[in-house]
Amino acid sequence: MTAENIKRKELPFVSVVVPVLNERELIGRTISSLLDQSYPKEKYEIIIVDNGSNDGTKQIIQKYPVKFLKERKKSAFSARNKGARAVKGEYIVFMDADCFAGSEWLENLVDVVIQEGASIVAGKIENYIVRDNFANKLLAKRCAPEVRKENVQRYNSVASGNMIISRRIFEETGFFEICGFASDNELSRKVFDSGGKISYTERAVVKHQCDLSNREYLVRSFLTRYGQEKLRKRPEEARHILRLLLSFPWRPGFNRAKCLAGEFGIDNPAIFALFFMYIWIERIFSYFGSIAGAVSGMTSCPEKSTQ
Repeated sequence: MTAENIKRKELPFVSVVVPVLNERELIGRTISSLLDQSYPKEKYEIIIVDNGSNDGTKQIIQKYPVKFLKERKKSAFSARNKGARAVKGEYIVFMDADCFAGSEWLENLVDVVIQEGASIVAGKIENYIVRDNFANKLLAKRCAPEVRKENVQRYNSVASGNMIISRRIFEETGFFEICGFASDNELSRKVFDSGGKISYTERAVVKHQCDLSNREYLVRSFLTRYGQEKLRKRPEEARHILRLLLSFPWRPGFNRAKCLAGEFGIDNPAIFALFFMYIWIERIFSYFGSIAGAVSGMTSCPEKSTQ
């Protein structure tokens, strides 16, 4: 047996889980990128979990040699949990349906998680703007690779758009809690608090398209803060909610808007006025998301994924 065959035999079996909702235009490219990996084909499986698509996405998925599951509860984290309960792999890899992976993406994720003995490894996400509007300019800026890297290395906070986790650790941690957009960050912090190692690599790259409408970005901002606050545990919740209520963003952040406008090349006074108002409105959506999440976290427990 050659050294290469021995190496292939020792590689772990890996399960790639992708939740999807109405991504007819993208899911074919996403799956094709996953099938075209340098990692040995017999050493990984692809699980696509449909979250209630009604645009023909399901029909496209069923054309490919992947495991196809359905999750009725409308939540990307419910879909991820559904896929995770069906995996065969020693490691679980999560990626989003609006991303596509480089050919060595999976190989590099597995290499880093093994070489570094990490519980979770976050890969690099490169954003590209499809719909040129305020929302996607802000999304690409706030979710830039350097921001993601800092979130991982400084705060042990990993987004599920590009990550690998030990199946054993994922199950011991209790899967994702179903709550807004923050369950992945909460899970990685739990793993770290339990003594797990969190790593980041720029070698494992996926490309993510920014195609939100301005309205969708506002809703996303609300849900992100809602999830963060609902999952946060505090002994003095009522006092915290009072502090949140007093933190309404009365100051519109003109200087911040001016700085961002310069970066984005917005020099038309009328467009800048609209951009300035949009940023202020986004802060207000985030504010109300925080209030709603804190109140919800005080009155009810997040849904446990293992139920």
